Amino acid sequence: MVKLELYRVFREVAEAGNISLAAENLYLSQSAVSQSVKQLEQQLGTRLFLRSPRGVTLTEDGRLLFEYVRSAMGLLETGEDKLQQSRTLQAGTLVIGASDTVTSQFLLPHLDAFHRRYPNIHIRIISGRSYKVLGLLRAGRVDIAFASAPGDADDLEHIPCFETHSCFVAAPDYPCDFTRAYTTEEIAAFPLILLEKKLPPGYPWQSPQSAHLKCWLLRIGVALVAGLNPTSHDTS
Repeated sequence: MVKLELYRVFREVAEAGNISLAAENLYLSQSAVSQSVKQLEQQLGTRLFLRSPRGVTLTEDGRLLFEYVRSAMGLLETGEDKLQQSRTLQAGTLVIGASDTVTSQFLLPHLDAFHRRYPNIHIRIISGRSYKVLGLLRAGRVDIAFASAPGDADDLEHIPCFETHSCFVAAPDYPCDFTRAYTTEEIAAFPLILLEKKLPPGYPWQSPQSAHLKCWLLRIGVALVAGLNPTSHDTS
């Protein structure tokens, strides 16, 4: 297989029309450029240039090859430029995994500031609960995930962003006394609505809120039985 550098030299010689000028542009010696052209011709089994005292011109085969080499090298250089722009946040796409709640309550102001600083970066958000966005992160489908880390997230690098606080809520007409504070035993006796306990295979952990509440109550000797376990409505 022909080395890419030989095609790079070939293109420069074809555009310059002169071995010495091409060597100067490539920061190579004339002999190195001449040897590269000769090596390419030998590997392709055809003559690519006609030599004369005034310089070099492409043969018919050389003109045919030059059209493809110029296009291919241009694409490669464009790819390198795009990659550099992406690495320096001048262009590209940032894919974020987060729940609807996290996006609306936490991310929006930060995303607005990020967009003002890097206007050429396209932001895409994939919505989902913690287990889903962490799975997407492991699969390489998102660049960053905002989630409540489960116990088996040691393979991921995680940075604490913010703390959340949970509270119990009820409808205004619910038959309870809103003027007083209830004990944990009394709260546990209410028909509570919690997120489901069973999650897809590979994620043997409960929703963070449910698990935290259950562990907290168990530590003080109160057993919790949810009255209803709805499923999450987050979508991708």
